[in-house]
Amino acid sequence: MTGLWNTPSAAHPSLPEPAGLALARPLAAPDAPRIDGRPRGPGQRERTTMSQDSDTRARAEERAERAERMAKEGAQAMAEHLAAIKAVDERTARLRALRLAKEAADAEARAAAPPPAPRKRKRS
Repeated sequence: MTGLWNTPSAAHPSLPEPAGLALARPLAAPDAPRIDGRPRGPGQRERTTMSQDSDTRARAEERAERAERMAKEGAQAMAEHLAAIKAVDERTARLRALRLAKEAADAEARAAAPPPAPRKRKRS
């Protein structure tokens, strides 16, 4: 970036200047004072009170506990899902074996039975 202006041409010199961005606002320099007048320096952060720190810590702990709980619940749900899939596969295999055995028995019964007598046509 060659200048402090927030324009695409400043972001990349080969881009043309857009017509509507001639009055774009300048970017603040990293070492410029803040709007409230306090200096901005490297590593400087806003002062917080102890209650804000404890609130922040409590929120972080709550987020961590929630993430851990969600991970455990997700693992449990995945295990239940995989168990359900396995049960369906086992039932499918059992029922298929029963169906094939029945079809084989029916085929043997048809082969052993005498062929049916031919039907006589009715004359009208």
